[in-house]
Amino acid sequence: FTWLAHMLVALPACVVVAVLAVGFYLLALMWRFPSMQKGTVAFFHPFADGGGGGERVLWCAVQAVHEAAPHAQILIYAHK
Repeated sequence: FTWLAHMLVALPACVVVAVLAVGFYLLALMWRFPSMQKGTVAFFHPFADGGGGGERVLWCAVQAVHEAAPHAQILIYAHK
């Protein structure tokens, strides 16, 4: 059962490393994008032009925001 003990130690460590990596990645994205003003809603969809079907969900979200706040500026960040 020593392999089980090793796995119980290694798994949480891997999860912590993954969470920290995602956090640093998101911080780097925030520094790269322009600052937003009040009244601005932004969506990050890295494959918005990929044709995989997720675009419909994105546009439904954009439409819902526009209906709820018609004067809000809506930004969509893609992969480039």
